[in-house]
Amino acid sequence: MHVNFGNYLLKLRIRAKLSLRDVCNQVDYDPSNWSKIERNRLAPPSDDETLQKWAGVLGLRPETKEYRDFFDRAHLAKGLIPTDILNNTNAMEKMPALLRRLRKYSADEREQQKEDESS
Repeated sequence: MHVNFGNYLLKLRIRAKLSLRDVCNQVDYDPSNWSKIERNRLAPPSDDETLQKWAGVLGLRPETKEYRDFFDRAHLAKGLIPTDILNNTNAMEKMPALLRRLRKYSADEREQQKEDESS
């Protein structure tokens, strides 16, 4: 699965005006590994405690959509469905239909690309 969490993390760090070393010192994380995450060479951590610490240092506030988006992107980059979705019976009942729709959308996109290439 490819979710470009690294670019997103880099943009947040730059927006917060933090160097790689500054952010790593504040969150007690190895700069080499942080760099690998930003370059999509290493998946982000999946534990919420670490992600909460990162979000706080990057200036994300818990009550915002951007904060939730940060967690969603990190979990999806690890190939995980966010816990709140997994625990939502209604959402999980709709998941098969969503997956079918997404697959059809992807197939339609590939078909359109083939048509464009042959024109």
